[in-house]
Amino acid sequence: MHIEISLSLPRERESVSAVRRIISGAMAEVGVESSCAADVELALTEGCANVVRHATSTDRYRVTFQLDRRAAKIVIADTGKGFALNGTHH
Repeated sequence: MHIEISLSLPRERESVSAVRRIISGAMAEVGVESSCAADVELALTEGCANVVRHATSTDRYRVTFQLDRRAAKIVIADTGKGFALNGTHH
C-alpha cells in the first residue's frame, strides 16, 4: 500500500499537533510498528516546530508525507528566506 498526504498549514503552534495527529492516524491505519511510528512522529514534530519558530517571512508551510511498505518520507517546506550554511544559501 502507498499513502501520500499533502497538507498546507498555517505557521501557528497548533498546526504542529494537528499534522502529528493526521500522520499518526495514517500510520496506525496501515499498521506501522509503534516504535517506528514514534520515530517518524518525533522527526515530523521537530521539523514542523522549526518552521513555526524560525520561518518568520511566511505565514504557511507545506508537509508532504509518503508511506509504503518499506519507508516513510516527510518533506516539510516553507517559503522563508532561508539561511547561509557554510557560505551557501539554502
